[in-house]
Amino acid sequence: MAVMTIKLPDDQLAKLEELARERGMTLDSLVVEMASSTLAQYDPQIVGGDEENDDALEGGLAVLDELDRVFGPWED
Repeated sequence: MAVMTIKLPDDQLAKLEELARERGMTLDSLVVEMASSTLAQYDPQIVGGDEENDDALEGGLAVLDELDRVFGPWED
């Protein structure tokens, strides 16, 4: 497994930490779910194929829905 360092505004980090706590998971797990969900939208075969990944995808989609609720929809 790789380690990644990212920079986030303090308020976004605080909200992500709060969301992770509310879901009873670590911030790392939350970010992994978000990454899985994003990758699945790009190419479903990247993360598909077994029940564990399907559960992670479902959880990731729920996280993205919650982020849309908190921060508003993503705009490019």
